[in-house]
Amino acid sequence: MVNDQMRRLVFINHTALSFLQIAGLKELEMFVENHLIIKGGLATLRAAAAGLVVGLAATHATAADLDQPAQSYSTPYDWSGVYIGGVVGYNWGKDSTVESGSWLGFPVNAEYGYTLDGASGGIKAGVNFQSGSFVYGAEADIEVANIQGGFVDRIQNAGIGNDRYDWQGSVRARMGYAMDRVLVYGTGGVSFAHIENTYSQVLIPPVTSEPFDKLRAGWNIGAGVDYAVTDKIILGAEYRYTDYNAFSNVSTVAFPGVTGEQDPSSHAVRLTLSYKF
Repeated sequence: MVNDQMRRLVFINHTALSFLQIAGLKELEMFVENHLIIKGGLATLRAAAAGLVVGLAATHATAADLDQPAQSYSTPYDWSGVYIGGVVGYNWGKDSTVESGSWLGFPVNAEYGYTLDGASGGIKAGVNFQSGSFVYGAEADIEVANIQGGFVDRIQNAGIGNDRYDWQGSVRARMGYAMDRVLVYGTGGVSFAHIENTYSQVLIPPVTSEPFDKLRAGWNIGAGVDYAVTDKIILGAEYRYTDYNAFSNVSTVAFPGVTGEQDPSSHAVRLTLSYKF
């Protein structure tokens, strides 16, 4: 019976050693060889079996770790830097002409409200700074414009008024929140435009026109979104409201003695394409 037990232990020992050799677990192989042959016994066999289980579990875990794909982390887009670009837009707004004073000895007190609209296009340049997801900077633009509107005096049938914007521009601050390649921002600053108001007297021949063309300044506020198509090319869309404040024109030719007060404001939507350096 003793010989049978020894033969079983030797068989188990050889089987375990062969398996450990295949698995490449040298330390467990030495452990089984030293303890099963030298000390023998059921308790040693249990210890060897426990070590074999631990070794197999460790081998399985290591193989599973090797099979896991490596995680990749993309770097968020960096909005900081200088950029230049082009802009096209559609503008619509309103103005009013409030007439006061006297003309040909008759008192004048009338108000005419009217709308304006037209296209614009030009260039822009700016710079962005970024701190985390917060992006801030400044931008300036200048555009040629063809924005027009006017009124006809339906009260006295004496005059016609016309507005025309030849060009416009702005200098603004921008602040926004970046979500990788998408930037949502607000903007606001100073606006300026070359506005021509023309008053025409049509009641008494000949027709007399009197233009008032000056550079007018005001303020603007708006919001927009930019999308970085590549690291260099940025597409954008923006809405902006502009108020040029009220101003007065004193007529000396068309309606001597009459003052016209203007109060223009406009809305605009713009599409932009920029290159970031």
